[in-house]
Amino acid sequence: MRIIRNASTLIIIPVIVLSFLSCKNERHLPQEALAQYINGKLSYENGNLNKAYQEFIDLSNKHTNFREAYLMAAKSAYFLGEYPEAEKILSKIWEKYPDYYDSGYWLGRALLIQEKNEEALDVFIILNKNNPNDFRVLQQLALISMEKEDLLASMDYCKQALLLRDEMAQIALTLAQIYYSQGLLDEAYNVLKENKGIATNDSTIYATFEDVMENISK
Repeated sequence: MRIIRNASTLIIIPVIVLSFLSCKNERHLPQEALAQYINGKLSYENGNLNKAYQEFIDLSNKHTNFREAYLMAAKSAYFLGEYPEAEKILSKIWEKYPDYYDSGYWLGRALLIQEKNEEALDVFIILNKNNPNDFRVLQQLALISMEKEDLLASMDYCKQALLLRDEMAQIALTLAQIYYSQGLLDEAYNVLKENKGIATNDSTIYATFEDVMENISK
């Protein structure tokens, strides 16, 4: 499979394929479903959300157990501003697949943007119980609690999120390593430079940032 060697589209197609194949519910789908999924994902990544939405809705209608297609249809609807449609799709997925974490996260987002704060709070609390180390969920819980003027709870969620700084920094390091492996040294260096401050100063990950940046500069 061809890799487009451009910083903005680097390894998008292989990553899409791998993410597709890693979902056990989707492994049995035919090749044309994979091709349509890739087309929809590329449309989504390129900002053609209407086309992406149609691709994913069509795909989910053909393959009713293809939960990733439903999720991408909902995300497309969300970013098109069609929040009730996104909520409808996500509620359906989460009811059918209560262990599908990402559908719960986006359901919470869809509820929150419609100012259904109490419903969103219930969703994010469930997600936080299942995965207490998700920075995104902690952030949403902090914002909802602040909106409810429950400042102690909001502060607590913020403190929990800050404890995950080194994990967030690891993501940046991984991205830099991908750029580095493809010979994109400037992109790798910039990612490290922009995100080094996330890591705690006395951590191993911070020292790794400095070592890699020094090696790139040589």
